[in-house]
Amino acid sequence: MKTPVFATTLAAAFLAASGLAYAASSQNDVALEGAEVGTYLGKTEAEGRAALEAKGFVVTEGEVEDDELEFGVKKDGQAYEIEVDPGTGKISETEKEDDND
Repeated sequence: MKTPVFATTLAAAFLAASGLAYAASSQNDVALEGAEVGTYLGKTEAEGRAALEAKGFVVTEGEVEDDELEFGVKKDGQAYEIEVDPGTGKISETEKEDDND
């Protein structure tokens, strides 16, 4: 039985798109429960701080830098930096902080 060309092409396109999306994500992004990339936190520092605290994070700093909202947070003894696009209010990047930072 021959596999229809359309189905094969569609499957190949899906796999290629999945690989590109994975490669495009930041290698520093960490899976942070409650604060995954794309999660809405708010469009202002106050909204972002309140949303993070409601999710159980301790917010150690919040500032606007390079047209992004940046939050330093701690959860379970680990420090993270969370960047939010103020235009959408969604998390654009999460990064685990090194002990040297």
